Amino acid sequence: MQLTLFPFSIISSQHFCRIFFFSLFIGLCLVIKMDRKKIIIVILIISAGATLCRPYQISFLFIFLNLLGTIVPPLPGIILADYFIIHHGSYARLESVKFHNFNIIPWIAWVLSLVLVFTLPFGLPSLNGLILGAVIYTVLMKITKNRLSRRINSWKN
Repeated sequence: MQLTLFPFSIISSQHFCRIFFFSLFIGLCLVIKMDRKKIIIVILIISAGATLCRPYQISFLFIFLNLLGTIVPPLPGIILADYFIIHHGSYARLESVKFHNFNIIPWIAWVLSLVLVFTLPFGLPSLNGLILGAVIYTVLMKITKNRLSRRINSWKN
């Protein structure tokens, strides 16, 4: 029974890795203002180096994936809270908005949610991170009344 399920587990783990690396690639392209070809080369070099350094330790991959599963989930919580709670489900059109240079509140919410996720002794870390990221971001935005953008009509010079 276990031998017949083994090929399916290999296929599903390969599928998961493809999805993971695709989303990692898209995220890096958006965050780092770099050419896609350069990012692919950097990821391939890092992957090849990790494989050549420790080809016999598959646990290294699982530790890495568990760490990513804890670090990444607060980010969608922050994004969802910004869209649904702060902006009430609709953003203004880009033509009618002027953006500030930098908003520190999401970064503070992300770091605080990571600290809490790593210190909470209960629950699923991914779900805790998603919920904590949304709650902390919403509370900080409501307290500071900070907005990343303002409508051009209401912009005070």
